[in-house]
Parts: sequence; C-alpha cells; structure tokens
Amino acid sequence: MIDDIVVQGKRSGVQSVAVLITDGQSSTDTVSVVAEAMAAHEACIQIFAIGVSSLVNTTELQLIASTPRIYYHQWWTVGNLASLSSIEAVVAGELCRPDYGTCVTNERTNEVY
Repeated sequence: MIDDIVVQGKRSGVQSVAVLITDGQSSTDTVSVVAEAMAAHEACIQIFAIGVSSLVNTTELQLIASTPRIYYHQWWTVGNLASLSSIEAVVAGELCRPDYGTCVTNERTNEVY
C-alpha cells in the first residue's frame, strides 16, 4: 500500500507529515538542510522536529520545523532516547489536530503552514 501511495501521489484530504528525530545537527551545511525543509513546507508537508541530546543545534531544528512555530509547538528537545516518551502525548496531540488537514499560506510572510 505504501508503494501505491508513493506512485500515485498524495491522498486527497490527508495531511502529509514528517517527523524528524535527530541527535545533533546536519552533516551538510544548515543552509541546504533548511532549503530542503522549505521545499517540503511549500509542498504542504508538515515537519515536526525532535532533537535528542544536548548536542542538538536548536536553531537548525527550529528552522526545519513547520510554522507557525509560535502558536503551536512544532519542535522539541529531550535529553536522550529514553526521554522521548515524555513528549509522546504532546506530539501525538499536535499531529492529530483537526486543522492539520489543510495547507495555508500566510500572504504577509509567504510562509506555508
């Protein structure tokens, strides 16, 4: 079934979501990583970014995460993998919000969320 979705494209009425879990920062430059994230945002893919460890580049994490970053929490950090369970309910709640079935462009800032 996954192959059918990839071949046929996005299913109508279903929000595309990516959950990124990282333990540091990109192995390439931040500019190219953020450019790739912006392309995903423009394709209406919501990105939730989770940093695991004290080595996480939080600026990069915030730039990768979808907007709005202020009103809703789109990125998190935890100390280690065992701590992921501490944010599980919060992340699930954000992923299941009813307004995630839409993709909106803020005309003032040109941001997609």
